[in-house]
Amino acid sequence: MRCLPSTARFGARCSEIAVPLGLILLASCAGAPGSAPEGVPGWVWSVPYDEQYLYGRGTYAHSLYPEDNEKNAREEALTSLARQIRTHVKDLLVMRGTSDSASMDRLTRLVADNVIEGAQHVETWTDWDGVVRVDGHDHGRVWVLVRMEKERVLAAARSTSSS
Repeated sequence: MRCLPSTARFGARCSEIAVPLGLILLASCAGAPGSAPEGVPGWVWSVPYDEQYLYGRGTYAHSLYPEDNEKNAREEALTSLARQIRTHVKDLLVMRGTSDSASMDRLTRLVADNVIEGAQHVETWTDWDGVVRVDGHDHGRVWVLVRMEKERVLAAARSTSSS
């Protein structure tokens, strides 16, 4: 790397400017929105959305036993999916004209509780290097993605509301 002639006037050597400048550029790119580090699945940054499935994502890294991290991350993913299911069912009930909030809450909970057992595990990813920063417990953090077919949720809502 060649130094600009003007740096000589200030007595700075090329390395004194180039190294800090390079570190600043590297640091500013690392956290830029939309620039995911290599090897990190896209669903870690943003929960997928599609017409066929509802998704839930969970993460965990606080256990003394690494095998518990995956179990706890899966539980968190299922909780997230249950929230998605409840919202989806509530939207369906509103579209059908159901306005009684107590009935809607009871039905959404029943449907979510009934179908959550059938959730499909999509992927597990472990962040061994602590690339994804969450709360300081990043090395070995486990991420889990689960999903449920919207059609299955719809069928459960129909059968629950008719009984």
